[in-house]
Amino acid sequence: MRCMWYVVLVVSAQGEACTSSSPTSCQSNSGSNFLQFGSRVRSCSPFGDWPQVDGVTCGGCRALVQTTSYNRCDRYCESFGHVCVAAAEEVADNCEVLEDKACDEEILGTSDMLCTCKLSTAEENCYGSLPALAASEGTHAGKVSTNSLAECQKECDGKANCKSFSFCPQWNGCFLKERVLTGSEPTVTKGKCRSYFKTSCGDSTTATTTVTATTTTTKTTTLAATTTTAESGTLCWSSLGALATSEGNGLGAVSSDISPGKCQSACDAKAGCNSFSFCPQWGKCFLKDRSFTGSEPSAVKGSCETYFRIDCGLTTTTTTFAVGEGNLKAMIVSYNLYWWNAFNQNSWKSDGIIDNLRYTLKPDSAGLQECDSASTVQSRTGRLEPASPFKGAQGVMVKPGLFSKSDEGSRDLDATGKWGARYVTWVKLTHISTGKAFWHFNTHWCVHSEGSRICNEEVRYRGAKNMVSAIQEHAKEEPVVITGDFNAALGEKGPQHFLKSGFKLAERSWVDMIFYSHHWQLLSHGVGKEAGSDHKPVFAELALCDSTRLVALVFCLLRRDNFCHPGLKCGLTCGVGASSNQDASGEESYHPAHLQEPSFRDLRSLAPVVPVSDSAPYTPAPRDSLAAGSTFCLPIDPSRAMRAAYGAFLLAALASAQEVCRDGTCKKPNSGNTLLQFGARTAHLAVQAVRESCAPFGEWPQLDGVSCGGCQALVETATYNRCDEYCESFGHRCVAAAEELDETCQVKETFGCDEAILGTSDMLCTCERQACYAGLGGVAEEEGEELGALAEASAGKCKKACDDEEECESFTYCPSWKKCFLKDKSLTSATPIKINKDCKSFYKAKCEDVPTTGTKEGFVLKLVSYNLYWWNAFDQKSWKSDGVIKNIRNTLRPDSIGLQECDEPGQIARRTGTLERASEFQGAQGVMVKKGIFTKSQSGSRDLQATGKWGPRYTTWVKLTDKASGKSFWHFNTHWCVHSQGNRICNEEVRYGGAKNMLATIQEIAKDDPVVITGDFNAERNEKGPNHFLDNGFKLAVNSWVDFIFYSPHWELLSQGKGSMAGSDHHPVFAELRLK
Repeated sequence: MRCMWYVVLVVSAQGEACTSSSPTSCQSNSGSNFLQFGSRVRSCSPFGDWPQVDGVTCGGCRALVQTTSYNRCDRYCESFGHVCVAAAEEVADNCEVLEDKACDEEILGTSDMLCTCKLSTAEENCYGSLPALAASEGTHAGKVSTNSLAECQKECDGKANCKSFSFCPQWNGCFLKERVLTGSEPTVTKGKCRSYFKTSCGDSTTATTTVTATTTTTKTTTLAATTTTAESGTLCWSSLGALATSEGNGLGAVSSDISPGKCQSACDAKAGCNSFSFCPQWGKCFLKDRSFTGSEPSAVKGSCETYFRIDCGLTTTTTTFAVGEGNLKAMIVSYNLYWWNAFNQNSWKSDGIIDNLRYTLKPDSAGLQECDSASTVQSRTGRLEPASPFKGAQGVMVKPGLFSKSDEGSRDLDATGKWGARYVTWVKLTHISTGKAFWHFNTHWCVHSEGSRICNEEVRYRGAKNMVSAIQEHAKEEPVVITGDFNAALGEKGPQHFLKSGFKLAERSWVDMIFYSHHWQLLSHGVGKEAGSDHKPVFAELALCDSTRLVALVFCLLRRDNFCHPGLKCGLTCGVGASSNQDASGEESYHPAHLQEPSFRDLRSLAPVVPVSDSAPYTPAPRDSLAAGSTFCLPIDPSRAMRAAYGAFLLAALASAQEVCRDGTCKKPNSGNTLLQFGARTAHLAVQAVRESCAPFGEWPQLDGVSCGGCQALVETATYNRCDEYCESFGHRCVAAAEELDETCQVKETFGCDEAILGTSDMLCTCERQACYAGLGGVAEEEGEELGALAEASAGKCKKACDDEEECESFTYCPSWKKCFLKDKSLTSATPIKINKDCKSFYKAKCEDVPTTGTKEGFVLKLVSYNLYWWNAFDQKSWKSDGVIKNIRNTLRPDSIGLQECDEPGQIARRTGTLERASEFQGAQGVMVKKGIFTKSQSGSRDLQATGKWGPRYTTWVKLTDKASGKSFWHFNTHWCVHSQGNRICNEEVRYGGAKNMLATIQEIAKDDPVVITGDFNAERNEKGPNHFLDNGFKLAVNSWVDFIFYSPHWELLSQGKGSMAGSDHHPVFAELRLK
């Protein structure tokens, strides 16, 4: 129990603890110990100490403050040592809330904002401590590099979803967690790591130690650690390599920035969870109650994989996701700071960039580009210092005190463009706590040409080769990370040169990328916010692999497909079942031809599990002792002698199509797919039966004279470079992609469908027809078994997910939940239904039985609004236009699209191949539609009398009739003014006048017919212009920034969303609408 009078100073973790001015009975304090840091006397400073208060205080640490310097309440509160608790726009200076805002959300269009600020140490949180690290830590909520317990607590206090944290001073690590702990959880000893958790300071039912601040000095206790033995199977996980045929019952899903490690933590925190299905293609993992042994049947379903708990004692066949004690973890960031604009011309933007580095990204090592003054970044962040030279305004900065620096330098890449020489800069960093070292190389490649300074793909490729040479010369065989703004798409030869040189891609966004050498394990990665830049930062959390770990692992593919467990890919290459030859350069190469040898096809016995290390090289067993289809993972970086030992031998690969069983008890032959791995690539051998569900080869475009049967053909790479884009060009989807050998249909190297195939004139693509779907009027009474679920889904995304799931025959879509559930049951139009809100079942059907867009009862319209940023993405930086075009053609796939800043609709029609012009284009805006599904009539345009700096503003329109259903509607599009110049004034009133003129035009032209409206309105949601449509009967489908879609009451909104900019400066918005 807790004993307290006025002051509690010290408690013993083992004996009776009481300090009071009157006798009190105390029991032995043997439970968890609780600390509270900081004062609970006052939650915030007196209002007289608050800066720029606008004359109104509201009590409860809330006041009306001027927006001018901050625009966001989090920035305001932090400016005087507080944290933001709440934010709002208020009404008439009276503390009444007009609209709630997030703390990190900008509050614009008003001179003041209502901010609730509390002292960062004023959170009323006491913290309990476990004696060691919780066996199940819970979902990751953030990371702080610190060896200060108080700073770790402060960070947890500042995050609403942080309920506990793991503090590891030996790693300089504080790991924030979402799991609620009580103090009774099992623990494991892991170095000096310990779990701390929030608890009520007034909780009298738990033995606590409360440090109450009656003076300015806080005295804390020393917590004595007790030894707790880890429960068997609590920390170690293994994988089936594919998805279990029978997964077990669902216990929930995780869908935020998933990784195997995060899914493991979520399963640890969920009662009854023994396994999970990890599906990165859906961005989700599904928690399951089933226990596995590793021998269960599985099947390939996209990239889904079943992970399961196993006894940690089975170290020869399992691994954990955690990095061993003493190993280095590093948060690596690449960020183009847009200096000329964000720090010079519009210097107020720099606050966002600095805050992004300081509070959000929090890098251990950052590669910066367009950084004219590293010292400015150092002084303003307070958490970064220059580590490498800065040449060409780019270099490396690191967190102070974390690393020692040596061997820094720079080199001209001989790849000059308009803006001068381009460099690579580098530094060797040694982690002070662990003594582990790595090299960080950073760069910024050319983009523009001027005069004799030519910049193009070949110039960047030359720079890439020079940069790899510099890396090999300096870093040799040591760990490396590479960051940069490469001003190149990933498919260009420059970035590809890093991949072909053995580096892996950790993350990319647009032209910004992070690569890493095989020495690292990728723990997490992502894309941040621009925050004032014109580039999004990319980040990756990497851990150096332990070179002494066991690195050989065997899986038998007798009844299931498999490949190397992701947790074992530190420093490994995985090879399956091919003999090897050496080419002229002495490098090993593995060819599928060797897999056809009869002697490899009927092997029965399993290979042993073999531990491999630098000191114990692997000596292969004779062929007849190894199983067909076994997979070995072997180190890629040992000595040449060891490399030779295993390089001449890899296992026989092709599991026989006949029965292959160790004990002869198999009931079915192994007729599934077999996965092959050559080098470090996982390759899918094209031996599976392919449904004859494709167009005749005579209808395939650009065939290179060779068809291989089974919907597979050799096609020219010139126009497409990727099989997914090729297949989609004639209404199919990609099933498999490869580079072939001498026009024989033999696979030389397997690629992903979305992977560029370069350096060859043709590629081997397997294409199938896109599945067609019909819908029921409700939910099928018998839906079948669930195969997976999608959050934030549209009907289109659900169809694509079902297409990608081999066993999916139908799905249930619930628009109000924005979710769909994939099912294995085949349905028909006669299937009985039940009503469950707005949920409906959709099923695969013959395309000839499903109208293209609609039926006579109604049709569904995919509607998009997209500002193309023409002057920049199609003119000044024309390479960006590829992303815009692909976004329209491959991702958005509109039936009707309203475009803004579109100077050449003919170019859009030609390059997408799917759209045609439908309306007039006035002021570079108008309507385009999908070819062949509508008839067009009564198009026109009108000046809105709302001119700004850039001239008149128009609305354009067209009447469209759906050919399948005969139903008609009107599509109106617009682009309103934003800037003023001279007597051309643009403001809210001018836009409001344009809105009234546009509505009058719609009422005059469309009368009572169905209408959709798209546009870049250059107005916030609360302006009078957009609200004029809402006040006159239209509904808002979707809004992002200043881009809107409205619709008349004739329509039912099925789904809506925001797409990727893909080279534009606007996100496209889209909506699926059904005509009632």
